[in-house]
Amino acid sequence: MKTARTTLLTLVALWLLAVPALSAAEPPSATNASPTSVTATTVTLNGTLSTDSTLTDCHFDYVDQAAVAPADPFADPSSLTSVACASSDGAPIASPAEVPADSAPHLLSTEISPSSSGGALYYRLVPSALAATRR
Repeated sequence: MKTARTTLLTLVALWLLAVPALSAAEPPSATNASPTSVTATTVTLNGTLSTDSTLTDCHFDYVDQAAVAPADPFADPSSLTSVACASSDGAPIASPAEVPADSAPHLLSTEISPSSSGGALYYRLVPSALAATRR
C-alpha cells in the first residue's frame, strides 16, 4: 500500500512539473514616438510597444489642443478620439493579436486626419493584453 501511495505522489509531482504554470504577465510597455508624414490634413502617429502577452486592444488616443487644458490633456474622456493601431513594424495589421508577443520593441502606427490644422495634438499609445499567460 505504501508503494502505491509513493508511486501516486511521484506521478502527481511529475505531472505538476510538466504542466505549464499560469503566471501573471507583465503589462505591455508603450511609449510615444515622434509623429511622421505630417501634412496639412493628415499625420501618422507612432509609438513603441513591448509585450510578452497577446494584445486584446491597441489604439491611439488623441485630442486637439483647443479641446483640452494643457495640464492633463487626457483627463476628459469625452474629448478623446481613439483610432486602432494600423501597422506593426511597417506591416498592416488587422487585429491587435498580430503584434508579436516576444518582449521586443515594435513600432506601431496609424494615420489620422485631425479636426484642426496647425495646433498642437496630444496623443498616446494605449495597449491592453491578457491578464495571464502560460510559461
